[in-house]
Amino acid sequence: MQGFVLLGNGGHASSCRDIVESIRDYSISAGGRLRIAEVIEDTRVLTSEEWDDLVNHSPAFILGIGQIHDANPRMDAAWEIHKRGGRIATLISPFARVSPDSIIREGTVVMPGAVVNRGAVVGDCCILNTGCIVEHFANVQAFTHISTGAVINGDCIVGQRSFIGSNAVLLNQITVGHDITVGAGSVVTKNLSEKGIYCGNPAVFLKPKD
Repeated sequence: MQGFVLLGNGGHASSCRDIVESIRDYSISAGGRLRIAEVIEDTRVLTSEEWDDLVNHSPAFILGIGQIHDANPRMDAAWEIHKRGGRIATLISPFARVSPDSIIREGTVVMPGAVVNRGAVVGDCCILNTGCIVEHFANVQAFTHISTGAVINGDCIVGQRSFIGSNAVLLNQITVGHDITVGAGSVVTKNLSEKGIYCGNPAVFLKPKD
């Protein structure tokens, strides 16, 4: 049996653990039988030597660090793993519907009830949360979190490190830039390019991100 390292111990990590417990075989990134051998609650306190030891003795990591306002903790952990040649597991719930003609890149977690349709591309280390929809030929870029019930419609682009809140909707062919937060329940009817927080129906610029 393979012993994976779960990074984080909050709500997102608990959801990742649920996926692990709901599947028997794991073959997307590292192969073999999946189990969690160790939990690191706070990756920020790890020394370089501790990272070296973890990577040398672990077949892959589960990126259980959540992301709402700030992608940096997830990015920092991924950087520490990748620069040492380690791997980050891709987790797809057996209760999600992912088209075989879509692309899910390394380290992304797809939660139960999520739908990823034909031609969609989801970048590295994203979170597709419970019940969200990524429609045909949409492009969700690295370290982005699509929250519960959000809808990314066809041919949309969501930039890196962005957050789309619960039940938010992007209309067809919308582009949301990098480092943008779309508030819960918002409806995005035009392209968003300025970094910051957008809310409302239609979504309008609210304030810059800290």
